[in-house]
Amino acid sequence: MIARPNPLRFLPDPGPAMRCVTTLVPTPLLNKIAQSTLNLLFAGALKSGELAFLQDRTVRVNVTDMALDLSITTRRHQLLVHKADHQEDVTFSAEFAALVEIITAQTDPDTLFFHRRLSISGDTELGLSLKNFLDSCEPAEIIPRPVYQMLRYYQAKQPIGIGHS
Repeated sequence: MIARPNPLRFLPDPGPAMRCVTTLVPTPLLNKIAQSTLNLLFAGALKSGELAFLQDRTVRVNVTDMALDLSITTRRHQLLVHKADHQEDVTFSAEFAALVEIITAQTDPDTLFFHRRLSISGDTELGLSLKNFLDSCEPAEIIPRPVYQMLRYYQAKQPIGIGHS
């Protein structure tokens, strides 16, 4: 069997590119992109009512090493994304690399929390409901294959251990 070279190895680290995008692209446009993407990815869960626990509740996601701080809620079976206003029910804060580990299901959020790479504040019951929902998702089935492969490749290149900063 001949090993094929991985074309993903030619891709740059997405972290700096994401930081550039989140700095240069206006927040309302970033929020629209995030909203459209999340509604597409979680269309089935929204339709089946799996995200009903978010109805009129707000989750804040703060990517600490980027200019990305947004709030997510549901209304009428749609996810809505808007600028964080610090009135959220629960807040998740982490660096981009830690969030990629969660998104690709490579590291449990509890592990990141206990290693101080994920901060959770506010309504812990809502945070636990969201964690349980995400645990029930199969990322490889939700995220388009090329994006999932890029995220996994990026995650695999990251330093391993508690020493993440």
